[in-house]
Amino acid sequence: SDVVNYETITQEDGSYIFDNLQVGDAYVVSMEKNSDLLDGVTTIDIVLIQRHLLGLKRFDSPYKLIAADTDNSEHISIADLVILRRAILRQINQFANGQQSWRFVDAQQTWDNASDPFPYVEQLKVNNLPNSITDADFMAIKIGDVNGSNKISSRIKSKPRSGQATIAMRNNGEFIELISQQNAHLTGLQIALDIDGASISSDDFRDGILDLSSDYIQPLSDGQGFIISWSDTKDVGVQKGDVLFAIRKTTGVQTDNRISIHQEIPTEWITSELSVREIQIISEELGDQQLMVGQVRPNPWEDRTQLSLALLQSDLVTIEVMDLSGRVVHTMTKSLSSGRHDIVLTRADLGQHFGVLMLRVSTSQEQYLQRMTVLR
Repeated sequence: SDVVNYETITQEDGSYIFDNLQVGDAYVVSMEKNSDLLDGVTTIDIVLIQRHLLGLKRFDSPYKLIAADTDNSEHISIADLVILRRAILRQINQFANGQQSWRFVDAQQTWDNASDPFPYVEQLKVNNLPNSITDADFMAIKIGDVNGSNKISSRIKSKPRSGQATIAMRNNGEFIELISQQNAHLTGLQIALDIDGASISSDDFRDGILDLSSDYIQPLSDGQGFIISWSDTKDVGVQKGDVLFAIRKTTGVQTDNRISIHQEIPTEWITSELSVREIQIISEELGDQQLMVGQVRPNPWEDRTQLSLALLQSDLVTIEVMDLSGRVVHTMTKSLSSGRHDIVLTRADLGQHFGVLMLRVSTSQEQYLQRMTVLR
């Protein structure tokens, strides 16, 4: 008989329906989604796959093994790590050997050996369709995301991070040093930094306590910044005050107030206990006063957002919002005591300005700069 193809799109909760199928006919059901390559894919996934390969912490689920197979070879190897790192660094926009961004496995499939789930069933076969079927379910697996942090999984089960880690920037001769502000046994790091008005390459980096080869660094697409995805099979002991790495000063960047975290790429400070913390960067000055500024949350935002900051001493704090040309579109000045403060920004503060804007926080001794996106 003739083969007829029917297509539909799932609802947000994953449910789907086909109407007008003929009772008694035979059908094969499969699913496909090949977008959002980096949804949930970060450096912690590389760390977890490394530990699996070394036998330090083997995967306890066949679905994690399937997710780790970025090269579509049906086994896990160093090649999967190389592909995953290149994807995180934005060097490739698809996985290798035709591997899809998502795979969909028969939800009722079981394995005699869960440590070897390949090959797996990706089709549901119905030989004699009854009036209806309500259990034609698939397990959606995001390739590369072995810890299940993608948007769909996060809706089902939230995976909170373990607080914040702080990196300070210090001007030191021809370099800007990035310095740990906490002790840790570090096993992974992911961070992307915007460097306003300056181009940078991997040759502009100097190792600190982290060994940053060019395999771990990639300039951002606009050339004004970079992304780092670093991990090590051996934990690196980091003490507060240790220089992690340094960036050479160029014509466009002579001071650290031109550097801010790139908001669209997650930051990760990964310890030997596999705790993952977000990273904030601050400017370190040698005076008695230090300013610590968190990221605006939420970001992007539409109606309102909040900025958290902390002062070691009372000071006059100026908060400015600027467009990308440097023109100030909103400013406020507050006399703040020592300690933590939450500052609220609203859409009304910015008038008709939206899109990518710069936020500058200044005290008598320090400045902090970051980007934010205001939705129309």
